[in-house]
Amino acid sequence: MRSRYRIADPDGLYFLTCTIVDWLPVFQSRPYFDIITHSLAFCRANKGMRVYAYVIMENHLHLVAGAPDLSGVMRAFKGFTAREIVALAEATGRTGFLILVTKFPFGNALLKSSALTYTVAHALPLQNRRS
Repeated sequence: MRSRYRIADPDGLYFLTCTIVDWLPVFQSRPYFDIITHSLAFCRANKGMRVYAYVIMENHLHLVAGAPDLSGVMRAFKGFTAREIVALAEATGRTGFLILVTKFPFGNALLKSSALTYTVAHALPLQNRRS
C-alpha cells in the first residue's frame, strides 16, 4: 500500500511512522530492535540523515528526522531493514512469523520486499513556529 503522505520538502523535518504488515509484533526481541537502531546509525553516518527522536514499538516505529533526500534514505532504510528482518527470522528459526507473512496475498513477494516491514509510511512535515 502506498502512503498518501508525501515528502514535499526534501530538506524538511518530518514525523515518520513505519508500520509492520498486519501489525505483526516483530520488534519484541533485542536482535530485531538492533536492526533498526544500527540501520538508523548507518543512515546518520553515511546518508546525511538527521534523527532527532525515535521510538520503536513491537510492531511499528516513529521518528522525527530529516535528510537531503529523505524519500531516498527512507526507501533504502525500509528495504535494508526488511531484508535483515527476514534473514534473521530465517536464521533463528522464527518460522511462525514467516508462515504468517506467506498467508497474506502476495506473501512470498512480501518476504522479498520492503513491503514486509512497512506497509504504511506516514510522513508529516513539522513546521518551525518561531516568530
